[in-house]
Amino acid sequence: MDPRELGALAAAGVRDVVRKQLAAGIDIGNDGEQGRDSFHLYVRERLSGVGGTWQRPARTDVER
Repeated sequence: MDPRELGALAAAGVRDVVRKQLAAGIDIGNDGEQGRDSFHLYVRERLSGVGGTWQRPARTDVER
């Protein structure tokens, strides 16, 4: 997927969810983490000292 298109879709998602939060009367809303593709990847990119390798075997259902 084109990263620009993904960014535009994420921004549109944020605008939509914020509009709904305002309509519902929420005082302190959030962006719904629309722009994140994965929490684990986000952590590795934002925090130092997070790393290592994955030692567990792959999940069979995912591999299929």
